[in-house]
Amino acid sequence: AVRLYRTVVKVRAKLLGADHPHTLEDRYDLAMYLFEKCMTDDAIGEFYPLMELLEAKLQGVDERDADPQVLLQLVICATKLGELLRAKGSLDEAEGLFRRVYGQCTNRLEANPGDELLSQELADASYNLALCLMQRDQLEEAIQYFKVASERSTGACVEGDQRLMQLKAQFLMAMCLNERDKLGAALKLFKVVAYERSIILGPRHKETLAAEEMVEEVMRKIQLDL
Repeated sequence: AVRLYRTVVKVRAKLLGADHPHTLEDRYDLAMYLFEKCMTDDAIGEFYPLMELLEAKLQGVDERDADPQVLLQLVICATKLGELLRAKGSLDEAEGLFRRVYGQCTNRLEANPGDELLSQELADASYNLALCLMQRDQLEEAIQYFKVASERSTGACVEGDQRLMQLKAQFLMAMCLNERDKLGAALKLFKVVAYERSIILGPRHKETLAAEEMVEEVMRKIQLDL
């Protein structure tokens, strides 16, 4: 499949040009395929040049006036690349990508607040940025971005994987609050996550049990402080 994708991209680029929308779409599909198949180095090698081509399309254009399809592809690529880099330990570059996506999405959403796809990308970028900050023990700032991720994931109908991601952001935010001894806020969030996970995943699921364990732990800490 990878060889076929690469052949299609090569032929498209030769016939239409490297920056033609059809060529860019095929390159995007190739990069995302490599990402989904966990072919990390190959995916990274595709994301960099693709992002350069997409950025060239937006050169000198304010995010609020940018082609929505090109901007969406760019922020998705940047977020996926950031995820790969963070997993490889390149926190500085990953954090920079997530902050840039956060800024691009925020600017665009000021002009188009109803853009649900971009709002979800803002949630993803915020979540990933919070993870970077959590790894650096910058918990106060991590809490802020986990909050954005949770709020931006809340739409008219949040369900399935999107709801589970929202709960994961809330769980990690509660972990940060717990570490900062903000026990009341942490306990409230852990209870919400435990209840929602029990409904979605079942009462014996490991993620449900993890949230319930944290409820008990925080309650013990509160009792000791009395």
